[in-house]
Amino acid sequence: MKLSIPESWFKSVGDAQRWWLAHTEKHDADAQRNVWRNMALTNWVGDDGFIWKSRAEVRGFNQEGDVTWCKAKVIKKCIQKNRYCVDISCWCENQRHDVTIPGKATVILSSHENDPVIYPEPVQST
Repeated sequence: MKLSIPESWFKSVGDAQRWWLAHTEKHDADAQRNVWRNMALTNWVGDDGFIWKSRAEVRGFNQEGDVTWCKAKVIKKCIQKNRYCVDISCWCENQRHDVTIPGKATVILSSHENDPVIYPEPVQST
């Protein structure tokens, strides 16, 4: 869906910028916090790891001045088709300890026995 704003709403580029600031500065962009969560996962798996699956839900927003912490907990470790997988519960939390973006992920890590990472097969499009 494309957002369509009539040109008549703005007399100049300055009006468009003021509209954008008025509607975005009081809370953040939800997708940005999800990107931070995925960046934390990427940093954790390292250069040799692979984020296989990642899922998140936006459940709340941050007010202006809120802090966001990206946190995670290992849920399960397993071997699937010689892939060393780790299931992770990961979330974004504010300074009031409200979980604003809960999520989960499965990552593939390298191992001493099976280095480098064995990537999953690509999904065939129909």
